[in-house]
Amino acid sequence: MDAATAALPAIPVFDTGLENIESRYGELSLAGRLRAIRNGLRPGASERDRKLARRELARFSSAVASAAIVLLSVALLLLLRTSRALPPAETVPVEILDVDPVDDVLDPPEPPEVVNFDVDTPSNDVELPGLEDVAVETDVPVEQVSVQPAFETTVLMTKSPIVLRGVRAGPGGMKGGSFGVGDGSALVSDMVGRMIDLKKDGAGNPRNADFRADAKRLLDAGFSPEALAEFHCPTNRLYLNKLVVPAQPAEDGPKAFRCEDEVEPRRWIAHYEGRLNPQRSGRYRFVGHFDDLLVVQVDGRCVLDAYWPMHDVYKRGGVSAITGWKPDTSAPEFERHASFSGQNLTYGDWIDLEAGRSVRIDLVIGEEPGGVVGGVLLVEEEGQDYETAADGRKILPPFTTSRLSPEERKAMEEFPQFRISPDAPVMNLTAEERRAAERARANVSKHDVRLVLRKRDD
Repeated sequence: MDAATAALPAIPVFDTGLENIESRYGELSLAGRLRAIRNGLRPGASERDRKLARRELARFSSAVASAAIVLLSVALLLLLRTSRALPPAETVPVEILDVDPVDDVLDPPEPPEVVNFDVDTPSNDVELPGLEDVAVETDVPVEQVSVQPAFETTVLMTKSPIVLRGVRAGPGGMKGGSFGVGDGSALVSDMVGRMIDLKKDGAGNPRNADFRADAKRLLDAGFSPEALAEFHCPTNRLYLNKLVVPAQPAEDGPKAFRCEDEVEPRRWIAHYEGRLNPQRSGRYRFVGHFDDLLVVQVDGRCVLDAYWPMHDVYKRGGVSAITGWKPDTSAPEFERHASFSGQNLTYGDWIDLEAGRSVRIDLVIGEEPGGVVGGVLLVEEEGQDYETAADGRKILPPFTTSRLSPEERKAMEEFPQFRISPDAPVMNLTAEERRAAERARANVSKHDVRLVLRKRDD
């Protein structure tokens, strides 16, 4: 080594190992660490600077994560303390109001009729059934209260769209469908009917029909879906409120159900199902006849079987081959009074019915050999006075599930060769009709309100 080289200062030699770097820069400040990270990330940085940058990045990331965990923990503790300090939620009692019966909901929409009431005329001072007095306390002695009308009151009134149903065109100007009407004119109170073709099975294939045995099987099964599946049942439905059918061709039965193209006019049955909810409580019985089959069941029990071939059987004291029912042969009216067809009327069992209590009714009519159909179903209420015909027959009203319209009443009075009383009790009142009847008996309008003012003792 020459003298010039020896005179130069010594250049330190660095070890790039991580241990030496940590011992040399272990006390770097935050700013120094950030500079070290920046220098190590620059392009062309030495291996030492890159290692130092990786170490500081790892330490910096760990510190940031620790700080975040601490902050989240503090926030959670504060949230828990705040929720515990909140007052308990206040419990608010909820009052469940009474809901009107389903019958009100099922009532069909009715066209409104506007009626103007004169509020100058005071309403009757009669307390409404079930309506509590409204008491108003006052410090002023009350001698007389007068109400002065401040405006004209307009009230919307409605009425049921009653149409002529269950009566067919014939002598005397009777119109409508003998076996019921379609959906468009149906009321909630009507019975729903279906046609059953005994000559075909459920798949529409021909079968050997036994009218008596098939009718018995259906009645015993309560016209269950399983029993109906054995026979052909067209899909059309009819709605019936009364059964008054003058003598007419048997083809009119399937024609009424709009299935004359698929059901021949013989060995068919029409089944109507509905509810009994009479206008007033009492004892009732059904009276009628039909060519060929008429059966009435109430709550699953047969109360009338007027199957045409059974008249001779009943006279001998026998029972019906279809239902096992038999009439009271000791009654004075037994087999005495003829209907308009010449067939004798059959008087059914007396049954007790309660107003406001709904029970099921099944009405079955049928035609066996074909030819002519016709018949009527009447109802007798015990204790009522009825006019009598020349042969001593009580002139009874028709069984009906809705009020008779003026046209229907006129048709009953003009029925040829067989008088029918138009004063028929409604046998299936809806809830609204029942309330209206109660108001009528109390001579109270549903718009009347009684206001009772009481003088305070002190």
